[in-house]
Amino acid sequence: MKRLTSLTLALAVFLSAYSQGPVISEEWKVKGFGFSYGCDMDMLKSMDEKYFRSLLHSSEVGWDIGDVKLKESYVTSMICENPHFRLNVTTLPPSLKNTEINFAGVFIFGRIDMIDYVVTDESGESPVNRYLSFSSHSNEIALEATLIRRIPLFGKTFNLYTGLGSNLGVSYGGYLSASGQFDNITAPIGETGPNYGFCGTESCGEYSYHYYRSRSTFSQRLFGQLGLSALFFQRVELGVELRQGIGYRYIPGDDMRFTHLNSFGLTSRWHFR
Repeated sequence: MKRLTSLTLALAVFLSAYSQGPVISEEWKVKGFGFSYGCDMDMLKSMDEKYFRSLLHSSEVGWDIGDVKLKESYVTSMICENPHFRLNVTTLPPSLKNTEINFAGVFIFGRIDMIDYVVTDESGESPVNRYLSFSSHSNEIALEATLIRRIPLFGKTFNLYTGLGSNLGVSYGGYLSASGQFDNITAPIGETGPNYGFCGTESCGEYSYHYYRSRSTFSQRLFGQLGLSALFFQRVELGVELRQGIGYRYIPGDDMRFTHLNSFGLTSRWHFR
């Protein structure tokens, strides 16, 4: 992982130093710029209650569900969605035909990670007031670099391209909500939603809701890319692209969580020549 991080940072420094104009040097050139919009599914390999607890600041104690053990078999649904927006610069390395290096800033707004539990008894039935839901929302800014190989189709009108890339990002402005109903739930310490009560130590079946500011996370991904595009008027390129890869998400002081990336995006680029 350290090597992937070093490579991503090195490519980011290269972009900052050399992308100041259409011509980088006598050989390196900027081909154009563009943007893309799409949605990622950056699935955590081990998303559970412990992960959501790790998002809490040290000053917040969080919730207490008594002696209830949340098993994997209690999970009824999981969601990991990341709408994204990319701004990219396309460069042409010397002496490599149909090869590009893309540098991009990636902006993820409204990332959602959510998990729902329904606790069942030995018979598999779900008693009343035995469910819990966690939901975290955050934004992320990342730097990305991708090596692209193009395969022209029907002259230069259409292009099939493949590539390998990596990005490194940090989340910010996140919040976490925990809600549910347990017969033996105890009152937590933290920020609570309006007009909601807590059961305390007695069984009362009241719905509870808690809201917290969440800590920042660091993410990195290594992915393969496949795209198809069409060139109009020798300047405007429109296309679609898919990404699949692996990565990790890290919260300082907590274990590193591995992720699996599936991504789809619509792209638009402007060519200088």
